Formats: sequence, structure tokens, C-alpha cells
Amino acid sequence: MIEETGVVVALSGGLAEVETRRQGACGSCSANGACGTSLLARYLGRRPLLLRARNQAGAAPGDSVIVGVPEDGLVMASLAAYLVPLLGLMGGGALG
Repeated sequence: MIEETGVVVALSGGLAEVETRRQGACGSCSANGACGTSLLARYLGRRPLLLRARNQAGAAPGDSVIVGVPEDGLVMASLAAYLVPLLGLMGGGALG
């Protein structure tokens, strides 16, 4: 389970809007000032991310919560985002 800590901002029906802060490992890396990720974070800043999740815990606005995503869900989402278009490209090339 991949987990992130956030704060409930608002409630709508059975869903909670949770604001999280993006975190990176740039402070512990030896290439801190030379990699593209740290440069993007420095110039673009770390904006909060707003998530909608089921409010299973009954949290209220202002409560600190932990939002979790199962690893298999992340793998399926990455397959849908990367593998399916790649297969379509290869299939289109083969038909052409």
C-alpha cells in the first residue's frame, strides 16, 4: 500500500477532498543540485495536490488523514497509461 498524509479540506456526500503536499527524496540524494527533478521543484514550487477519496473514517474538515493506494492498482494504472498506447502504436504500424 502506497500511503500519503493529508488534511481534509471539504466534504461532499460520501467523499472527502484531501489536500496533500508532494514530497520528494531530493534532500537525501547526492545529485541534489544537478538532476532535472530538483530543478523543476525549485522553479515550479511544490503545489498542494487535491484528492477526492471515500470518507470511510468519517473525517471532518481539518482532520489529518492517510490516503492509501494499493500497489496492484498503481500497476494497472501504469499499464493503461503506457502499455495500451504502445500496443496501439505497434498495431497501427503493423497494419500500415
